[in-house]
Amino acid sequence: MSDMISVFDIDFIARFAVNAVSLLVLLRFIYYRNVSQSEALSGLMLFGNGVFLVTALLHSVEISMGFAFGLFAVFSMLRYRTEALSLRDMTFLFVSIVISLMSAVSALPVVELLVVNTLVCLTSVLCEGALLQKKATVKNILYEKIELITPEKRSELLADLEARIGFKIERIDIGDIDFLKDTAQIKVYYMLDNAVQQAQPLEQKHAQTPTQEPNEKSGIKPLGNTI
Repeated sequence: MSDMISVFDIDFIARFAVNAVSLLVLLRFIYYRNVSQSEALSGLMLFGNGVFLVTALLHSVEISMGFAFGLFAVFSMLRYRTEALSLRDMTFLFVSIVISLMSAVSALPVVELLVVNTLVCLTSVLCEGALLQKKATVKNILYEKIELITPEKRSELLADLEARIGFKIERIDIGDIDFLKDTAQIKVYYMLDNAVQQAQPLEQKHAQTPTQEPNEKSGIKPLGNTI
């Protein structure tokens, strides 16, 4: 019985604390600041701590390092079937697994392990910063013209979306498609600076253009906002 509980020593508790703090910094202050998904945050935190506990407890039974890499491969192939994960979500999931495995089976002292995890978090901050990528605003749109979602009509789709929202679109991601309702979920990415610069002329144009009264003879009627 003493051999079974000997794993819960000071070193195990310290490594667990280092792993938990590292995951908290990575997910709460780096991942979550740009994505408001509390479910993804809590899920990744539980996933990372679960990987640490399973690997640490099994590693204490003198399992080879190959077993740890086998677990790493299994955990890396896991996909949530309820929702498709983006490349960014999969990357942070991968980094969470890396931190948890290093904290559980690494031979480094606790202080050096903390330094390594800090370097991983700093690298994530650098990759998430404006130095390597532009900050884009993301909007989810329910789109009804599904005949434009085909690759050969991508330019028409972008032109229609830009005309509706008034922003210069950087890229789009097409999600779920409902052929019964003729709708599609589209995630639109646009730069905030470009959006402000393009929104101002539109506002001035509408402010300077007087509202035209209905003319029954000419057949011209004022149109409402379609967005």
